[in-house]
Amino acid sequence: MVTARKLIADLEPQALSSDDHYISGVVAESYLALGQPRKAADYYEVFVSHKKTGPFEIGSALRQLEQVWRIRPDTGDQGQIVAGLKAALAGKGNGIIALTGEEGAAIAQSTGAPSPGGIYEMIVDEGKFIPFTRLQEIVRSGASVARIRRPDFFTHGTG
Repeated sequence: MVTARKLIADLEPQALSSDDHYISGVVAESYLALGQPRKAADYYEVFVSHKKTGPFEIGSALRQLEQVWRIRPDTGDQGQIVAGLKAALAGKGNGIIALTGEEGAAIAQSTGAPSPGGIYEMIVDEGKFIPFTRLQEIVRSGASVARIRRPDFFTHGTG
């Protein structure tokens, strides 16, 4: 906890204006470590919106939250951050996401962002804003479409 507080104290003043896009990501994760997911969501929004942040960086942040922190999209405010990052990744050029049934349901049933204007509200696509409600429509329309995969990720049958 001391490390997270120190990182916030040192990096937060420059997180909004730095040319280094990783600073806002570090601040976001530090707030998450301190149990402040709404504040973390604000800085993940800055991270995702940064001109240098691409699909690789967003994917890396997602892997960190899902694999290290074990956060799922259906786990309250923290989960909304994961779902929001997935939405942002889908909106980036060459951004591909895979949603579990639970994640699709969490997106489809969401009522809003963890913070006003937060990353959960929209996807940034080549400088255009796509309302989060459009992602919900896409998820809902794809509810009956599925691909069955084996544990090795190869498609089962004709797929």
